[in-house]
Amino acid sequence: MKQKPYSSPLWAHANLIRELRLKRQSWQAIVDVLKAEHGVQINYRSVQAFFKRWVRRKALPLGWEIEPRQSANRPSLKQAPAELRQIREKEKGLEWPTREEANQIIQ
Repeated sequence: MKQKPYSSPLWAHANLIRELRLKRQSWQAIVDVLKAEHGVQINYRSVQAFFKRWVRRKALPLGWEIEPRQSANRPSLKQAPAELRQIREKEKGLEWPTREEANQIIQ
């Protein structure tokens, strides 16, 4: 009879671990929560290694994706359309001289 492959007991609490890490909790604090609330006896290094492997997989199960944070700031210049960048550069006086103007400056 075949045995089931080993599965970490942390899989049942992966969402909780992710939420606590997003709240900037330390690994030891996460271990304390797992022990107190769920009775999971584990070392903080094991939790850290589990989370590191989980993040490295890149493909998260459907519904586990972390939505990007929406910033209240304006978009950066890289995100702005080309016309807006040109307008801003002209306003700031950062427009590059043409080749003819550069040749005149050099001479």
